[in-house]
Amino acid sequence: MRIWFDVLTPKQALFCHALAKRFEAKGYEIVYTTRKYNEVLGKLKLLGLDAAIIGRHGGANRYDKLKASAERVVKLADYVHHKIRPDVGFAFASPESARVAFGLGIPYFTANDSPHSRFVAQLTIPFANLLFTPSFMKRAWRELDVPLEKMVFYKGLDPVAWLRDFVPNREAIAKIGINPHQDYVVIRPEEAKASYIAEVSDERQPRTTLVTERILQTFPDVQIVMLCRYPDQQKAMRRRFGDNVIIPREVVDAPSLIALSALLVGAGGTMNQEAALFGVPVISCYPGQILEVEKYLIKKKLLYRIPNPILAADKTVEILQDRQRYQMVHLRRASALFSSMENPADVIPAHVLKYLDNM
Repeated sequence: MRIWFDVLTPKQALFCHALAKRFEAKGYEIVYTTRKYNEVLGKLKLLGLDAAIIGRHGGANRYDKLKASAERVVKLADYVHHKIRPDVGFAFASPESARVAFGLGIPYFTANDSPHSRFVAQLTIPFANLLFTPSFMKRAWRELDVPLEKMVFYKGLDPVAWLRDFVPNREAIAKIGINPHQDYVVIRPEEAKASYIAEVSDERQPRTTLVTERILQTFPDVQIVMLCRYPDQQKAMRRRFGDNVIIPREVVDAPSLIALSALLVGAGGTMNQEAALFGVPVISCYPGQILEVEKYLIKKKLLYRIPNPILAADKTVEILQDRQRYQMVHLRRASALFSSMENPADVIPAHVLKYLDNM
C-alpha cells in the first residue's frame, strides 16, 4: 500500500517523517507532497526527503491565501489522481490535502495540536476519518464540536515523535558561526503571516525585538541566533542588528541548535515545545490568546508566558544572570515529564493500520 503525506511546515516534515519510518517498517510505500515555502523545503532537504512541490504559500493576505489554496487544490488533485494514486492520506492541518482526499475518496487521517487555528481546523478535521491530538486538548476540541469518537489521544507532545532518540549535531551548529565556548540564546520571531495571528501581530516589529536589544546591551558575552521565518523578516532583522546577531540564511538543524542553547525566546509553538522537552528555559512572547500547549507547559513549570515585550526582556535578563540554576531546574523537570510521555509515532500508525483493517 502507498501512504501519502502532505507536508506544509518544518514541524510537519519532522512529524510526518517520524510516522513514515514506522509505516515503512511495515512495508508501506511513502510519498510526499509539499508547497513552495523556503522553510519547509530546507527542512525536507536536511531530512533527505524527496517531495513533489505542488503550489505555494499564500502569504499574509486573506485573498492571496484563498487564491493560493484554491490553485493548489486543483494541482494537487491532478497529481494525486494521475501520478501517485495513494491508498491512504495523512497530513497535519492541510486544507488542500483534506479536500483532495475527500473528493477522491481516499481514507484520510490528520493530527493537530493547534485548536487556536480554528479556521484551518474547520477546513480539515471534518474531512478526516480520525484526528490525532494530545490528550490535554480534549476539551478544546470538544468546544469546536469535534466528535469524541473521531479523536484519538496520546499522552504527550508532538515533538516527542522526533526527539525520543534525538542526539544534537554539534557540527551543524558550528556551521552557522556559533562560538562553542560561549553561551547562546535562540530567538524565534512570531509567525506573523498566519491567519490566527495576523490581526494581533506586526511582522515589521516582532515582539522578540526588544528582548534581542536587551540581551545585546546586558550580556555582550552571550551570542544570539535569530531563526527568522521569511526572507523579508531576515532582511528587516539584518538591517536592525547587523553582525551583532547570527541570522542564518538557510534552514538549520533547529532541534540541535535549541538543545544546546541557554534560553529560547519564541512566539510560536513547536520550538517552544522542543526547548521545554530539552530542559531549556522558554519565554513565550506569543501575542494572541494563550495556547493550549502553553497552558500545559506553564502547568509543568517549563515555560514562561510573557506577551509584554518589556517584561519578557526583564525575565530574559533574570534567567541569563542565573542561567546555570535555571538550566539545572528545567532539565530535571523536563526529564521527568519526557519519560512519562507516549510517542505519537507509535500511537498514530497503530491506530491508522487498525482502522484500515476494519474498513
